[in-house]
Amino acid sequence: MAIKPPANIAEAVVHSEIRAHLAAMNGSKINFLERHMSDPRVVSAVLGSPPFLSGLTHAEVAVAQKKKMAEFLAYPGPAILGALVEHEHVYPMVPAARAWTTWC
Repeated sequence: MAIKPPANIAEAVVHSEIRAHLAAMNGSKINFLERHMSDPRVVSAVLGSPPFLSGLTHAEVAVAQKKKMAEFLAYPGPAILGALVEHEHVYPMVPAARAWTTWC
């Protein structure tokens, strides 16, 4: 699952609402992210924008990014690698992932 920018205004509004919901939460934002990491809308809305828009710290976003990277690397293959390379700015470990999947 790739992090993608909104394709239209409706998707941009949904991303904005997701970030606003997360920012307004009183409970653990990390728990919310962990529960919804399989939803591409949540992943794209939160990880595809500056952390402060979701009320998160850079450290919290880094934790979420590492978990998402672990999901990608659990099933290496051309499609996954392509998604990683497409978003190399989000996943700084792409060169290592590229080398690993080439070696396999």
